[in-house]
This record gives sequence, structure tokens and C-alpha cells, in this order.
Amino acid sequence: MNGNKLLNYGYAKGYEPLINYLLNYMANKGVEVSNKDILITNGFTEGMDIVLASITEKGDKIICENPTHNTALKLMKLNSLDIVGVNCEEDGINFNELREVLAKNNIKAAYFIPSYHNPTGRVMSYEDRKTLYNNLKKYNIPIIEDGFNEELQHLSDHISPITAISGRENGVIYIGSLSKILFPGMRIGWILADKELVKVLESVKRSRNIHTSVLDQAIFLEYLKNGGFERYVKRIRGIYKEKHEIAIEMIKKHIPYKWISKEVALYILIKLNKINSRELLERCHKRGVVFTPGDIFYTDDKGADTLRLGFSRLSIEEIKKGITIIGEEARNLIR
Repeated sequence: MNGNKLLNYGYAKGYEPLINYLLNYMANKGVEVSNKDILITNGFTEGMDIVLASITEKGDKIICENPTHNTALKLMKLNSLDIVGVNCEEDGINFNELREVLAKNNIKAAYFIPSYHNPTGRVMSYEDRKTLYNNLKKYNIPIIEDGFNEELQHLSDHISPITAISGRENGVIYIGSLSKILFPGMRIGWILADKELVKVLESVKRSRNIHTSVLDQAIFLEYLKNGGFERYVKRIRGIYKEKHEIAIEMIKKHIPYKWISKEVALYILIKLNKINSRELLERCHKRGVVFTPGDIFYTDDKGADTLRLGFSRLSIEEIKKGITIIGEEARNLIR
């Protein structure tokens, strides 16, 4: 690493060696990258905000899953977009509802999380990814694909991202980030899109914060190149799987629920049995336990009886203690 370059101004587009590494990384996922390029961002949040600012205008309609990533919902609202949610069944998107929404609305953009959906943890099947892509392509609607935690597929083989299904087409904008599973404090993400669109995104990025830290990008690249990432992912897959299994066992034992999300992810979505999650949170907080109330993930007024448990940074004992307390307070609420 050349210190003189790393501590100087960089390019808005990003550190070229890292861009080349990530292009190869995406190509290994089956993505056709010959007509695409990458913009380095300060994590997912900046990437999503730049994309929305570049391809939408105030009042435009954007379609997404209901529920979906709460940060993405915040950004849609901050960009004054009209959010149209498509309800998700236990096994995934309601495609009949999707087709009806597309036929009746002038949708400007779409946002979907096919792998380890937040908050349900669901992994969309390859066939459903193809169906989703083809339905949106029919109306020439650009898809913003959130490549959240694709590397943590514990129970199945790798499933190609939607951008791989699109081939040389330019209808998918992929936002990637490894911050969540690696270094949350190192805000590095990327946008993979058509080369001409990346030029537009780069201009928006430059006007906002000039560039992402070149030093951080270089350090991140060295970590990726020396094999640390592969070793880390192999190790944590087993750790997260064990934590998930214990959490599910404890939930079934202690918390009165209607259903629990099934996929092995970094969190679990629970639909409670006639309990308001915010009332439950208030009681649990007094005992040192917190969780995310589920209503913040919904595009409408649903979700008051849902909650999301995150456990990735907790020990086994902390998971057991926390879920036990949530269960005790939940039962106190229904007495």
C-alpha cells in the first residue's frame, strides 16, 4: 500500500484495486460484468440513498416487500416516494398481488432483498427470483437488489443474485456490503450497475462527500485478498447456525407465538399471540433486554404484534437469558 496515495484525495468512484476485486467477486457469483461498473460507497445506506436520488423523483411510486428493511423504508420516505408494499406470505412474495399492483400502478422503481431478507430472514428461491425479475422487466421497472448477507447461506447452496439472472440487461442495480458480517464500523459498500448509470451515481456521490476513505478501502481490500474473509465466513456460519437453533428452541419454549420465521439468519421474526410488541419492549427494557418492534418494517399499519430478535453478537447464555425474560413478560401481558 502506498501511504502517499492512501492519505490523499481519492476518486469519487472508489479505489480502483478494490473495484477490480469486487467486479471479479461479482463475476464469481455468475454476474455478467462486461457492461457494468462499480461505485464504492459508505455502506448500504449511502448506496441506497444515492440510487434513489438518481433514478426517482418526489412522488414517484416504489414497490417493495411488506415487511422490508426499515432503513430502506426511511430512505424512501426521506426521498418523498410513494411506497407500495407487496405482502409476503410464509413462503415468500404473493406474486398474484405483485402482478395486480404492477398492472394498476405506474411504478418507477422496485426494491427487493432476495437473500436473508430483513426482517424475515427468508431466502428467495431461484425460480422465484426469475419470476420476480420477469414480472418487473415486463414493465421496464429497475430493480434495486439488496445483496444483504448472501455469504451466510447455512442451509442451502449459493443462489444466483437477480443481477446474474438479468445477464447483459441493465435493469438491476445491485447494492452490496460486507459491513454487517465483518466490520460494522468500517462503512464500505458498493453499487454494481450499468456503466452509464454508474457515471451518474458517481457524480451524485462526488457532490455529497467527495469519496469514501481511501485508507479504509485499501485496508478492506488487503483483508479480502489475504483470505481472511473466507476463513471468517466458514467459521461464523457454524456459530450463527448454533445460535439460531438455540434461539428457536428457547422461543418455542418460552414465548407465546403464532409463527416464527424459518430461515437461519442473523435474526428471527416472531408474530406474537395477541401481544403488542411495543408494550412488551417497554417491560423488557426495564429488565435489561431489548429487541426491535416489528411495526417499523411494515409499509402499512401492520406488525404491531411482531418483533425481531437479533442475536449475532450475543453469547449463548445471553440468548437464553434474554428470551426467557421476553417470555416471562409476554405471559404477564396476557394474564
